[in-house]
Amino acid sequence: NVVVETGAEIGFNTTVLHNVVVGKNCKIGSHCLIKSGTVIGQRGLGFSRDIDGIPHSFPHYGSVSIGNNVEIGALNTIAAGALSDTIIDDHVKTDDHVHIAHNVRIGSRTIIAACGLVSGSTVIGDQVWLGPNCSIIDKVSIGRNAFIGIGSAVTKSVPDFVVVAGNPAKFLKQI
Repeated sequence: NVVVETGAEIGFNTTVLHNVVVGKNCKIGSHCLIKSGTVIGQRGLGFSRDIDGIPHSFPHYGSVSIGNNVEIGALNTIAAGALSDTIIDDHVKTDDHVHIAHNVRIGSRTIIAACGLVSGSTVIGDQVWLGPNCSIIDKVSIGRNAFIGIGSAVTKSVPDFVVVAGNPAKFLKQI
């Protein structure tokens, strides 16, 4: 029950488990594991309102590019980019029930725990830890080696080598 749409590429020695959808033109690197029920490369939330306030779909022209040695947990969603690709770099690991929105970039060696939510156009640095149930608002950046605590709501950009937690997330300490 795996669906691989037109133009998608799956690298050498990559395992794709049951009920996964890989959207058009998505690229998945070598030595990856995509767990059951994950959807990669479908259109994300993208609407603009007309003069009467009625929402209309914004087209998505990008796709998803996943690096090598990546593990994507069960029941993840990774949205296609709107204007450019959603990018997940090498050695990224996601737990189950993670959502990564359109135009996001996830840096190498980053770990996203269960139920993490990364909103659109966010940039996550290398070797970041996103704790369980954290939410990252759109268009912020998370610096490299940052640690985002459990249940945090990140509403502002986070510098390199810091720990933040809370709702809204606040600086706790330098690493």
